[in-house]
Amino acid sequence: MSVRLFTVSLFLLLPPVLSNAQTPSPSLQETADFIRDHTLTSLKSSCHSYISDKFGYVNDESTTRTAVRSGFNIDPQSCTVKSTLTITKVDARRNTKNGKVTVQDSDQWDAKYDYQWSLKGVDVDHIVIREKDWTLGNEADCLGGGNLTDGKVSYSGDHWLVLAIPLKPGTATGSMNSKAPFSLEEFVLQVESDVMAKRVEKALVHAVVLCGGAKLEPF
Repeated sequence: MSVRLFTVSLFLLLPPVLSNAQTPSPSLQETADFIRDHTLTSLKSSCHSYISDKFGYVNDESTTRTAVRSGFNIDPQSCTVKSTLTITKVDARRNTKNGKVTVQDSDQWDAKYDYQWSLKGVDVDHIVIREKDWTLGNEADCLGGGNLTDGKVSYSGDHWLVLAIPLKPGTATGSMNSKAPFSLEEFVLQVESDVMAKRVEKALVHAVVLCGGAKLEPF
């Protein structure tokens, strides 16, 4: 009898084991931190064209684009996401004739985009993962800018995938360089791999559910 009582008493002292259904789900803040920490915040691409002809003219041009995203902050009260994307484009040109410089210049263009969108406005059924992203242009744009017959054109850039998030009308806005806001129908997050894209998508859907923007069916 004493052995049985001791066994029961020891069992009562052990901490309860949570089942899968009882495991606490990540909070909205934890989810936002995960999305921010597992998406790319800096991207770069460059295009270089070198064209020459039989008359001694040489046209050497390059375009470098960088994009830096800061913040993926969620207001827990309104379930609103705020983030900023800064794009910098630098063009450089050097033309020569018979070895003498005729034109040499460069210019820089900067744009700051501020985005604000509601998690309640996310269409979770139509989130897609794709490779094309027009944030920094792509190889097709680069090759289309030069004459391959007379010279060579090369493209280089980081590789990333895009998580495209469709937004319902009236739930998102953006602005460029603090000018008048424009409506936003899609927000994109850049990720390094298909595996990470799926994890970020799962986290995003979880955030939408926490905000009451969608319900997950049991099966």
